[in-house]
Amino acid sequence: MFRAALAALVTVLAGGYAQAEDAAVEDTPAVDETPAVTKVKHQKPKYTSVMTVSGYTGESELENFPVAVRISTANIPGFDYAKCDGEGDVTFTDNDGNILPHEIEVWNTEGESVAWVSIPKLSTVVAEDKTTYTTFKMHWGHETKLADTKATEVWTGANYVGVWHMNEYDPEKLTQYDSTGHGFNATYVSSSKTTGISASGKIGAAFYRKFNSTTDAHCVTTPKLSSVMKMDWNSCYLSGWAYYKTWGANNQHTFFWVNTSSSGSKYWGLVTKSKVIQTKFGTATSTKIGSGTNPASGWVHWAIRVTNKKTYEYFINGVLYDVNTITKSDTEVATLSTTSEWYTGGETGFLDEMRYRNGDITDEWVKAEYDSINNKQFVVASEAVKNGYGLKIIVR
Repeated sequence: MFRAALAALVTVLAGGYAQAEDAAVEDTPAVDETPAVTKVKHQKPKYTSVMTVSGYTGESELENFPVAVRISTANIPGFDYAKCDGEGDVTFTDNDGNILPHEIEVWNTEGESVAWVSIPKLSTVVAEDKTTYTTFKMHWGHETKLADTKATEVWTGANYVGVWHMNEYDPEKLTQYDSTGHGFNATYVSSSKTTGISASGKIGAAFYRKFNSTTDAHCVTTPKLSSVMKMDWNSCYLSGWAYYKTWGANNQHTFFWVNTSSSGSKYWGLVTKSKVIQTKFGTATSTKIGSGTNPASGWVHWAIRVTNKKTYEYFINGVLYDVNTITKSDTEVATLSTTSEWYTGGETGFLDEMRYRNGDITDEWVKAEYDSINNKQFVVASEAVKNGYGLKIIVR
């Protein structure tokens, strides 16, 4: 009986590759007690491309870092949307085949799509004049689509509390959704006639604000930064992209600020005033960052890192520009953690990829966050390989 079963198995193996590429091979179970082949099917996706994070050259290891993978026929040699059954057909794994969480932010079959992928350990190793970069894999052409991409884990795994891609626009809902899954969706404050979505941002579309002096300058606001959001003023980080088109000489455009009230009596953040970037905290006079960088030079990545409730460090395009020591009382700073809202708005311009993160953050993380979006070669793809269909034998 065993020989008969073995002969049947050999027959299946011999004929398996003669089946159509996408067909699963089924075999009728034996009716006696002898173990038999019950199911033989393709286990691999049809296509795989190796992704190399050559844009990260930092000396420290970054854990659970989100990288942007730009998917297109130009960026991935051998990729073809016609061979990919929609965004649900794309998966990412480490080199051992473990699934990596990912979020598809943009799916554009006529051009470039963008996926955010969580890399467990992003590093660069230089030894004996040889540089080794972190690699992972992108797959498509699956028989069965992945049910859960664990999109929110891309951000929560990296300690982001709120992530707003700033590319949604619904005239009825007027909402920018929080990709972390924490539910801190931002809503429009001003009239829908002065806000909207532009066709082009740093990633996909971007939020657009057209200045109108008769409407509220607070364009987008989150819910209260309550204990649910767990805003940690001992160590936290705000970042995002802005491109200001026009403004008055004496007016200001707020990149982001944190308010204790809608009047803005106490807040901290980044603003432009008199056509230069300035910092702001409470009722104190604004302070210029560095030499007063012109914010109208195109897209700019701005970030604030807070440490010990006292030190506020400001970054522009991944570079530390200025460090301020705030003399406000601990009581006033503590108030911000429970009763504040996050606002953004001001005069005509664009905002994209806004993030809030808790916990310590290194200079290399800030630089990598900037480079992962600004450098389209941050992740480089190899020529796509058509996989052989290894057969998995399930015996019972």
